[in-house]
Amino acid sequence: MYKALELITTITDQNRKTSYLYNKKEKILLPITQVYADIPHIYNTLYRIIKALNSDILCTKIYMHCNDKYYAYLTLVTPQDSVEINICIKDALNFAEKYNIPIYIRNHILYKNGFNITREMIEKALEND
Repeated sequence: MYKALELITTITDQNRKTSYLYNKKEKILLPITQVYADIPHIYNTLYRIIKALNSDILCTKIYMHCNDKYYAYLTLVTPQDSVEINICIKDALNFAEKYNIPIYIRNHILYKNGFNITREMIEKALEND
């Protein structure tokens, strides 16, 4: 089973990009950090190909976390069918951010890697500011 996530914000610096994903119902925040690579991004080209094939992007699904890496599917729908394409987490988050696509995550990944946001945590963080 998957839980819905909302992309709250993305913070970038010279070497990495951290996306903060939030499950509102469970009040769990999941940070995912991506290290920049020299490989060119292809998600704009892929998006145009998807549209040219009369398809739409339904959502991204984070389905596995192993050895500090997240694995994701890009779920496409056509007039006849749907298909899940395995893509890297960087591209999944780029699609979600650029094209306002929903993000889903398997329950056990969210619970294992996310953390609960509590009132006390927020108050303590504000005191340290």
